[in-house]
Amino acid sequence: MKLDGRQGDKRIHGESEMEVFLIFSSGFRTLVLCRDLKCIVHPGLVG
Repeated sequence: MKLDGRQGDKRIHGESEMEVFLIFSSGFRTLVLCRDLKCIVHPGLVG
């Protein structure tokens, strides 16, 4: 799986091995939650 944009430095590993990626692309933020090779994308998240 390839995502456009720059990957943030923050990577959080929870007890359930959930990976959280904060991607900055074209001036807006995208949060990507990955668990068990399944990713959920929340575009335009304000944080």
